[in-house]
Amino acid sequence: MSREIIVPQLGEGLREVLLVKFCKQPGEQVVQGDILCQVETEKAVTEIEAPCDGVLEVWKTSEGAVVPVGESIGRLQTGDAADEKTAQVETASVTVETKTLASDASSTANRSMSPRTRSLIQKHDLWNEVERIPRSGSKLTPDEVQAYLDQRGSSSITAPAEGAYSALQRREAFRFVQGARNCVPATLTVRVVWDRIESQLSEQNLTVSDANRWTTVALAWCIERAMRDHPLLRSRILPDQQRVVLSEPRIGIAVRTEANEFAVAVFQADATSTFQDFFDLATGSMESVMQGKESPQQDAQVVLSNMMPFHIHDSVPTVVAPAVATIVVGDPFWAPRDDPSKPNARWNRVCNLSMTFDHRALGGIEAARFSHAVKGKLEQFVNPIATGKPISAEPRADTPAKGKAEITEELIGKLAELLGIAPSLVQSDACLADVGEDSLLSLDVRLVAERMCQFISTNHGREIDPDELISMTVEEMAVELG
Repeated sequence: MSREIIVPQLGEGLREVLLVKFCKQPGEQVVQGDILCQVETEKAVTEIEAPCDGVLEVWKTSEGAVVPVGESIGRLQTGDAADEKTAQVETASVTVETKTLASDASSTANRSMSPRTRSLIQKHDLWNEVERIPRSGSKLTPDEVQAYLDQRGSSSITAPAEGAYSALQRREAFRFVQGARNCVPATLTVRVVWDRIESQLSEQNLTVSDANRWTTVALAWCIERAMRDHPLLRSRILPDQQRVVLSEPRIGIAVRTEANEFAVAVFQADATSTFQDFFDLATGSMESVMQGKESPQQDAQVVLSNMMPFHIHDSVPTVVAPAVATIVVGDPFWAPRDDPSKPNARWNRVCNLSMTFDHRALGGIEAARFSHAVKGKLEQFVNPIATGKPISAEPRADTPAKGKAEITEELIGKLAELLGIAPSLVQSDACLADVGEDSLLSLDVRLVAERMCQFISTNHGREIDPDELISMTVEEMAVELG
């Protein structure tokens, strides 16, 4: 005889699960208690066990499918002499990784539905209308659901073709829905001065794609380090609404696969990891997921999305379950440091760091503290670059001293780059203040002076005040550094 493998009720109000992985294949012999498959609920991965000895006959669905609670997902062939009707309505025993609430709190209407009725409701997305469907008795039948569809004219609507969504899309959509159902979202934005990151990028001469990748990893590094100092960002909300704090941060990076699908590359670094180690781990995970492979880790606590390549300045992120926060970093833009109406007002390149967080996991004060911690780490970013070359204010010991002429040529080249002009137009005996008295030009001169000071600090180990640099000629700078 046969015995159906039923998705059990795993918590109050739970209506569907995501089928993550089959652990047994059709034709395999199983004994009672063997793990048949893994399913994902709101905040937990659950293992469905074999309810009896037998042979797995068939799986009725596929990995990545979203299945209603109470639906049959497979069938076992068994020699059990027990009454078949009784066997089929028994719920498969389960082992749940986290504490779940008793199923007796679920609605009577849902419990009394047959698998065929559930399937029809799921197919036409009628869960929010179940109570309005007329019925002759206490148990809703498939014919009554179909009559309701015919009455409202939905029967003429063509159902989505099987396989219209990939397993990856179904999984991510399931998590978006779970986040929308359960998360209590709140969003805040902090403005990050981006000069330090940009100055370090300019020193590496990277391609556009490599620069985007390096920037994304630098962002992830600062977020991951800040998570170590803010435990609530490492938390998880269990189905019974209890909060647990995990010992290690696990971060996810939003990517696009080769099939142009949204996915999250999740990875976990050690506390002792260098930036180079972190870079290798992050890029390896991103490349693997972009090729369509599933990330080994599935439960990021914080998800990062870098919108700089798309020239988006601001956004309102969406929390993707089971994460407790999503951070989106926008494209840098110019913003005033001082009152822009004042003469010689100073401006900076800045970007918006927006974070939506689950208010069940942390409050607004903790979210603000964490956001400012990330901001501080980005604005003071001094970690080794991806090649392993240290970013240091001290010159390398094996670098021979440069002469005045060589330093002058180097400074002229950098100034020309910052001003966007040919090196031949930079006069070595003219100071930056001679550029002009126009307020806009003065604004640009101040920014150039600040960038030059960063360049000098990084490459020559000398700290010069930008206001002092503005009045210096290139020759005077070379003498100062020689």
